[in-house]
Amino acid sequence: MIKTIKRNLAGGRKVEKAYRRLVAELADGKYPLNTPLPPGRDLSLRYGVSHPTLRITIKRLADEGRLESRHGSGVFVMPPQFSSGVSSRVVCFMTIADNGFLRDVQLSAINRSLVLNSYIQHSTEWDSRDEKKFLEFVKNERPLALFAFCSPLKPTNDGILREITANGTYLIHIEPFRANILPEQNYLMPDYKRAGHMAAMKLMMKGHGKIYQLARWDCPNPMDIIIERGINDALEEHSVKEEKALRLNKMKEVELRSDELRTMVSKMEEGAGIVSLSHEYMNYPYEMAIRLGRNDLGFVAVQAYGETGDIPFDSLKFDRRGIVERALDSNFNKEIKELVPPRWARGHTYQAKARLNSLEHPISNTQFSTDEGQK
Repeated sequence: MIKTIKRNLAGGRKVEKAYRRLVAELADGKYPLNTPLPPGRDLSLRYGVSHPTLRITIKRLADEGRLESRHGSGVFVMPPQFSSGVSSRVVCFMTIADNGFLRDVQLSAINRSLVLNSYIQHSTEWDSRDEKKFLEFVKNERPLALFAFCSPLKPTNDGILREITANGTYLIHIEPFRANILPEQNYLMPDYKRAGHMAAMKLMMKGHGKIYQLARWDCPNPMDIIIERGINDALEEHSVKEEKALRLNKMKEVELRSDELRTMVSKMEEGAGIVSLSHEYMNYPYEMAIRLGRNDLGFVAVQAYGETGDIPFDSLKFDRRGIVERALDSNFNKEIKELVPPRWARGHTYQAKARLNSLEHPISNTQFSTDEGQK
């Protein structure tokens, strides 16, 4: 009797060990969705378990909806399903300090009979440690879904994100958490690189040669860096005859005192253009340009966070509430990997004195597709 109990306990531990290893590898993407697992004998050797133990492990994951046995074809990897241990009506949401947007998301969740649990990041004061505490809470509570907006700083919390996914929580990134890679998990995020490219192209179409990007370069966020790459791509595609290539000149955030602003704006090259992630940053140099009579400068803002109403210069807008509502309507069982383009919103951008014929490669409006909004 005692030997039987010990044998059963040992078998249970082996099943649990194989289960945890397979779950971790599924979360890491070792076995892609809708593809078959390796043959059973290979997995038995890999995990150091017998065929019966492996069959129990696979059945457990099949019962959870992570695997599906197809007669004559093998065992296939499926999107995470939600077992009875998952909180069926709770959605966790990560965002930045923007109460208006958070209220919109909360209303959208309530209209879908969902409970919202939120964590507010600050775009200029990332804190990976506090974020980790929230993600540990998410992992332990196993909500229906997590809408992620994670810190780009080290130490990153990638491991916890994988564990959350392995627990059955549907994880989708709604903002970039790295400037150089796309997330492993689902994502439905603004296409900031496309926005930077469009902003630079629009400025060049109006004759603006030198392009600046106004940002907090002492503490840049991923969105600014991605926008910069889009700007640089546009500059590499079109060069000015007087120069070998257009260069993107970074500017650190200016302390908003009139004397510093006056110096900054007055020293800009004739016909320069400015791009910024927020129209709030842009308002100050824009107003100073008006005071100084610098009607040769151009301005384009990329609007992303709670910025509503008309602004005096051209902008590229992302429908962030629309992005969230699309994710809410996905039933939390679809694989989504998509970058959402911005919409062009016409304002008043100064016309530069430089002319379009200064460009080696002429630019036309046909380079802007109709899905990018108003030209």
